[in-house]
Amino acid sequence: MDLVDDPTTNTRIAIFELPGIKTSDVTLQIQRGNLVITGERRPPPAVQKALEAARASTTLARNPVAAANSIAAGDMIDDSESPSLNSTPSLAFHELRFGQFGRAIPVPEGIKESDVTAALQDGMLTVTWPQNPAARLVQNATPPVSPITGTAAQ
Repeated sequence: MDLVDDPTTNTRIAIFELPGIKTSDVTLQIQRGNLVITGERRPPPAVQKALEAARASTTLARNPVAAANSIAAGDMIDDSESPSLNSTPSLAFHELRFGQFGRAIPVPEGIKESDVTAALQDGMLTVTWPQNPAARLVQNATPPVSPITGTAAQ
């Protein structure tokens, strides 16, 4: 993540790398003074199938005696050296990370979800919010009118 303060626009910009993530798999919320980004990276179907097969093949009975009995009975034969017997996909190399992720970034007091903009493009999530929402309200406020002269008070 990169966090950029832009004084020319009075905004803060957070940029996240999220390759392979769909917008429907990411949520942004304001919770207790933090911008909370959560999501999930899901594996492609072929990888998911290989991961499930790997989990299933390494699962042993909780009871070591039962595991030994299963091996002795031939229920847990290692058929990885015989391609004709092993029809499930396997991961020859596994480096990618999948699963849930999250990040919380403190934001100034008074920030609402409606103040935050976000865009996910080419695997980069860009989130922008005002650095000081109170200053934005003061800039947009109409100056009070002086009751004596009828002109704006300075």
